Order: sequence, then C-alpha cells, then structure tokens
Amino acid sequence: MRSNRLYGGMDARFPALANPARIFPARRRWSIAAVVCATALVPSFAAAAATNFVAFGGLNSTFRPSAITINVGDTVIWTNAGGPHTVTGSGTEPLCGGGQVSACTNTFLTPGSYAYVCNFHFLIGMTGLVEVVAAPGEEVVLTNTTWLTNGFLTFTILNTANQTNVIQSSTNLESTNNWVSIFTNVPETNRFDFTDTNASVSSMRFYRVMLP
Repeated sequence: MRSNRLYGGMDARFPALANPARIFPARRRWSIAAVVCATALVPSFAAAAATNFVAFGGLNSTFRPSAITINVGDTVIWTNAGGPHTVTGSGTEPLCGGGQVSACTNTFLTPGSYAYVCNFHFLIGMTGLVEVVAAPGEEVVLTNTTWLTNGFLTFTILNTANQTNVIQSSTNLESTNNWVSIFTNVPETNRFDFTDTNASVSSMRFYRVMLP
C-alpha cells in the first residue's frame, strides 16, 4: 500500500480551527458543533501508473535512455535491439537478473535509486539508472460527516472512480501500528458513503484512507 493518505480525529484540548469546512468529528458524546471546531482533515493523493521504455544493444552497447525518473507504481520495459546483454541490478533489486535477455519488465513500488549494468559491457560504460519518486496526484476528500441517532458515524469519500479505497481507523496516533483496516471499496463513481457502526465504542477515533 501506499503511505498515509487521509486521517481525521478530535481532541477536546484544541481550540476552534480556522477552516471548519475541513473538519471531521470522531467523538460521540460531544455535540456536532463542538466536534466540528476541534477536528481537522489532511488531504490524500493518488496517481495513475505509467509505462516507460528503455532500448539497449544493437549498434551501440548502451541503454537508451541511460537514466530515467519515474513515479512509484510505474513500470519500465527494457527491449534488446541486438547482441548479448543483461539488465542486472547493482543493488539489492536484481531487476532482470544476471542472464542474457531479449526483453524484461519491472514495476517499481518503492522510492529510491536503482542502478543497473550489462554484465558483459559495463567496463565500456553500459550502465543505467532508474530514479523512483513518490507520485503526486488527485486529492481525496472526506466530507458530510454526520452522527446518526443510533450512534453510528457516516461520512462521504470523494476520489477517482474505480480507485481502490481502504478505510482505516485508529484510537492512538502516537503509534504507527495502531491502524486497522475496516472497509475496502472500489466505487464506480467519484464518491461513496461509509458508515462506521463502531464509532461510539472508543472515546477517541481517527480515520484515514489508504490507496493501494
């Protein structure tokens, strides 16, 4: 899964916030007005994956382009234009391995620098580099938060259609291991409603959306 996407919660110690339109309730025994003034949301981002192409071999023992920058989740396809060549990772990621290849593919899920070489021609400069960076994308929004008379909490998620949304909850933001997945949905439209039937169980409850 990608990193933290969205969370909301509340704490009675905080005064009213300047932007009540981005407020999110999470404590049942308070009035809606008090909670709205005490809880803030953080935006979330997602981006579509892309495919990138690198040619190698043929008339020149080179990778073309020799260095590229891509986003997390993107794929690189290497294609051999001729000759015995490898696409061998220089670090812990083997990429296409140590053997000769005519073509190979790798999807990069972690930011970082991925250097690679041709095992047969690296001494004459046949090297390459893939720089993987976190991708920008569309904002995900939680809105229309409402306490129901039965003690449930309902809110609306605004996101791209057909994007997987994993809603998680936590009762303690000081612990990164305290998040629990409570609902997964792939909406056909750019919005859907969620109702937490356990919202009133804990005195403090935060929410976030993860985008795998």
